[in-house]
Amino acid sequence: MSSEAKVEVEDVASYIKYINGLSPTINGEAKTYESTFVFRGQGSTKFDLVPSIGRDSYWRKPGSNTISPITGSLTHEADIIETACRILPNVFKRDLLPIDLLACLQHYGVPTRLLDVTSNALAALYFACGNPDDVGEVFIFRRPGGDKREYPICQAIADSWHLFMNSKLLSRFASLAISRPYFDYQRDLVLSIYPEPTDQAKWFKKCCEDTLFVYGTRYLDRQAAQSGQYILFPNDIRGKDSSLSFDDLISPLPKDSPVIAGRCIVPSDRKASILNELSKLGITEASLFPDSIEKRCAGIVSEIKRHRH
Repeated sequence: MSSEAKVEVEDVASYIKYINGLSPTINGEAKTYESTFVFRGQGSTKFDLVPSIGRDSYWRKPGSNTISPITGSLTHEADIIETACRILPNVFKRDLLPIDLLACLQHYGVPTRLLDVTSNALAALYFACGNPDDVGEVFIFRRPGGDKREYPICQAIADSWHLFMNSKLLSRFASLAISRPYFDYQRDLVLSIYPEPTDQAKWFKKCCEDTLFVYGTRYLDRQAAQSGQYILFPNDIRGKDSSLSFDDLISPLPKDSPVIAGRCIVPSDRKASILNELSKLGITEASLFPDSIEKRCAGIVSEIKRHRH
């Protein structure tokens, strides 16, 4: 992302104008022609682009980009998910596809390797207006139109907590993943192209180098209301050839990544007026969280107070 692709927005109109001026392609490359924009709003520019399970699993040296793994939620990923599935089996169902299970866990506040994004630009702007005392930001990502061919690999990465119980060695991980039901329709093709575990490991590594945009089945009202999608994060990969393996760390997506088409900075002193504009357009806490009784009731109270003044 070039420095010119970052801009400060004052209101909804300037935000929409900026997005409309962005190119959906990277340097005009034809292969990205079918890409679409998805968005993520964050209430503070201090926040990294990293999923919740990885936020307490690394330490960044002050003043540098050097990060080091530490014991955090990622280390306990399997225990967290297993316990949630055991205690609430009617909510977190083991027969869900791995991405759908993570999406459901994420909805209820369980840390996962999914980072929320949305196809609704105004919803992203709303979330960037959180943390009223901090400068917020919205990231505009190019989501490739032809990204579904690696779908089983995305399921495998979402299933990492399960597959890691056997091995973090990438050749073993890939072999186990290819044997899972979510690989049924692609297994024969994959095995014909990559018959050896080492080749399968290299293929997995190559796929993990891309930004993995995924959809979850929309079982929940909030997912539909927020036009929810996700970026799926694999663990970092270390080593080479037959020694390729997953590390105990998820690194943040760089904020200057080529997959980011643009970045909008939201000044803290503009957040209140932008939220007021968004409210007139139907973008409120109550509309974005329709399955939360508490938020809907709070929205009723706020709306009445606003009209009575």
